[in-house]
Amino acid sequence: MNVEIILSDDQVREIAHVAAELVAAKLAAGNTRGGLVDAATLAHELGVSRDTVYEHAGELGGRRVGDGARPRLRFNLADALAAWPPSTAESPTRTAPRRRRSSNGRSNLLPVIER
Repeated sequence: MNVEIILSDDQVREIAHVAAELVAAKLAAGNTRGGLVDAATLAHELGVSRDTVYEHAGELGGRRVGDGARPRLRFNLADALAAWPPSTAESPTRTAPRRRRSSNGRSNLLPVIER
C-alpha cells in the first residue's frame, strides 16, 4: 500500500531548518574535529612536519590503533590541538625545493645555433 504525503512549502522549509540545526549542533559539539586523525592530518592542522608530530606523539596524545606488526598512530584532533603550544610550532615544510632565479633577472639559456 503506497501512501502519498503532500507537504506545503512551509512544512518543507521547517524540515530543512530542523535538519540544518541538527547538523550545526553536531559540528559545534566537535564530532568532526574530535575524531581520530592520522599524523599527516594533525601535522597540517598544527602547521608542522609529520616528523614533528611523531617526535611529540606522547605529548599530543597519540595512540596505536591495530594489532599488526606496525599499528597505526592516531590522534584525537581536539585534544592534540589543545596540547600543542603555538609558540613551538615550526613553519610548514616545503615538499619541493625552491627554484633559484638568475641574479641578473635573465634566464640562463643556451644559445640557439642554426645549421
